[in-house]
Amino acid sequence: MTWWLVLFVLIDGQWVPGADLTPEGWSPRAYDTREECMERRDFAEESLAGLRDVDDSKWFCTRDRDAALSELEAEAGQ
Repeated sequence: MTWWLVLFVLIDGQWVPGADLTPEGWSPRAYDTREECMERRDFAEESLAGLRDVDDSKWFCTRDRDAALSELEAEAGQ
């Protein structure tokens, strides 16, 4: 079963799904296992940590690529 790496970015006080950002390339990405997804999530978080254009970001590994942020936060215990 597929696991999706999903991104939300805080822009002007609003959490925006990565799929809605431009330039493209921030859409959910599919991975075969949860472990692989989590490894890529950790890498992505570390890579973005130093970018000044990104105020805040939230990365999730989930089975539902279109889940709302509130659902993903609840699933992750946030």
